[in-house]
Amino acid sequence: MAIATLPRLTEAQIRKLATEQSFQRGDRYYRQGRILNPMRQDLVLWADCQGSELYQPRIKLGKQGVVSADCTCPYDWGGLCKHQIALLLAYIHQPDTFHAIPPLSEMLATRSREDLIELVELMVQRYPSLLSLVELSTAQPQPGKALDLSIYRRQAQRALRQEDMEAMPQIYNPYTGTTAR
Repeated sequence: MAIATLPRLTEAQIRKLATEQSFQRGDRYYRQGRILNPMRQDLVLWADCQGSELYQPRIKLGKQGVVSADCTCPYDWGGLCKHQIALLLAYIHQPDTFHAIPPLSEMLATRSREDLIELVELMVQRYPSLLSLVELSTAQPQPGKALDLSIYRRQAQRALRQEDMEAMPQIYNPYTGTTAR
């Protein structure tokens, strides 16, 4: 997709999508050059953003602007996080720095079954949480066989454990100056 077909955004539009504090922090991150390896895949923007850790903001664009957004950071106080703001500001001010990559279906179309299995195995080794996605994808009902509900039960239990962890209050440790759950 050519840059000309991408939606044009303004800082004013982005400002409306975030709290004032998030916008200011995102602007500072952008100006400090914390957006690394910006990529564009069709109408999706991706990057690494160096914050207190390396986070991966993702923004999906549409004709009217931002359609959806997510980030690997824990921000959950309304609107876009500072990493997403920094990514959008980079898109507005430095669109030529975004490396355009083809859709996954195109990139993987010529790969053999063995290559794809090897790739998935490598991804699961690096990111073990992906194993649950692989397991779910194999849980399709087979003709003449009962559906294995244990797979879904494990997924529900895993989701509830994660939700429980997110609901736990953060505790400040005055000796180390850090917070923990």
